[in-house]
Amino acid sequence: MTIPLVLVGGFLAFALVVLLITIIQYPPTIAVLVIREPHYVLLLAALYVFEVVLFRYIIRGYACDYTANRVEFCITRKGRTVMNILYKDAVSVEYRPMKFLWAEQGFHVTIKMKSYSLFFDYVVPRAMRFHTDNFPFEIINREIVRREIGEENAV
Repeated sequence: MTIPLVLVGGFLAFALVVLLITIIQYPPTIAVLVIREPHYVLLLAALYVFEVVLFRYIIRGYACDYTANRVEFCITRKGRTVMNILYKDAVSVEYRPMKFLWAEQGFHVTIKMKSYSLFFDYVVPRAMRFHTDNFPFEIINREIVRREIGEENAV
């Protein structure tokens, strides 16, 4: 999806160059440009709206629900189980910021298991960006810590 976005961005840059050339041809005011050549302004507005819609399409993904009990962490989508993660197999949970251009969108989450790793893209509302304690994957982290403390006490 990045390729279409780059192509549209390139076309938008081309349209901006054409607009600048037109502004140089009509130096008095931008009002003259809008009156004489409104199709350039409409073209730029349409391209901007298209960029925003395409950006929303790229980051849309799908919503999941998370449930947990003392044995497993369950990820469901539309009422169907997508994945079950057993706490006894989990080793760690890591977060890396996920950005699109300059804007943070959420986190890339890596759940390391004993023999493999699971990767998720977790889009987070802006207000929750710095409160990882509220993330559903933190349940796995807490269970890992609880298991490690339990093993230390058993020894």
